[in-house]
Amino acid sequence: DKRAAYWYGEAVKANDPLAQYALARLYDSDRLGPPNPVEATRLYKMAADQNNVLAQYRYALALANARGVAGNAEQAVQWMTRAAEGGLDEAQLALGDMLVGGIAGQPDLGKGVGWYGKAAQQGLPLAQVKYGTAFFTGAGVERDLPAAFGWLHRAAMQGQSDAMYLVGVFLAGGVGVERNPVEAYKWMVLAERNVVARAASVRAAMTKQLTPAQYEIMRNHGTE
Repeated sequence: DKRAAYWYGEAVKANDPLAQYALARLYDSDRLGPPNPVEATRLYKMAADQNNVLAQYRYALALANARGVAGNAEQAVQWMTRAAEGGLDEAQLALGDMLVGGIAGQPDLGKGVGWYGKAAQQGLPLAQVKYGTAFFTGAGVERDLPAAFGWLHRAAMQGQSDAMYLVGVFLAGGVGVERNPVEAYKWMVLAERNVVARAASVRAAMTKQLTPAQYEIMRNHGTE
C-alpha cells in the first residue's frame, strides 16, 4: 500500500483525478497507518473539482459529517447533487436522504423521493426499499400500493433483509398484490434467516394461519 501511495502521489503531482481519489481512499483508511481524514478530504476536493463523481460523493459526505473539513450542510447538498446528476447511484440515494431529512433547510419530500427513484432504477436495493416505502405511505409521491410492492419485491430479490420482511407482510395481507400465505411465509422465513428481529414472531403467527396443505408445501421447499 505504501508503494502504491508513492506512485499515486507522483500522479497527484500531475493533477490526475483518479490518482487523487485513490490516494484519498488510502488516507481515509488505516492502510497507511492511522486514518488521515484531513489529507483524504483535501484530495477528494481536488478530484471533485475535476468532476470525479466518486470524489464528489465522498467530499459531500465529509462536508455533511464534518470529517476532515468544517461541516457545511449547504455545500454538502451542492456537491452531492453534482455526484447524483453524474449518475452515481449511492449519491442519488444520499441526496434523497439529505432532501427528505432537510439537512440544509426545509425537507423536500418530492425531490428527495425522486432521487430515491433514480437510484432504485439503477438497482440499488436500499433505494428500492425507500422508494417502495414512499409509494406505500404516499410521502412525496402519490400513494400506489402495487408500485410499493413491486419496488420492495425487487429489493427482496436482491437479498435486502428489510424488503424480505415487508414483502412477506404485503403478501400476507394482500397489500398491493394478491394475498398468498405460502409466499408470505417463505419471505418471512428468509427475513428471519437474515436476522430481521421482528420476523420470527410474525413468522410464528403465520404458521398458525397456514392450512396443512400449505404447510406441507413449505416443508417440501425447505422453508418450514
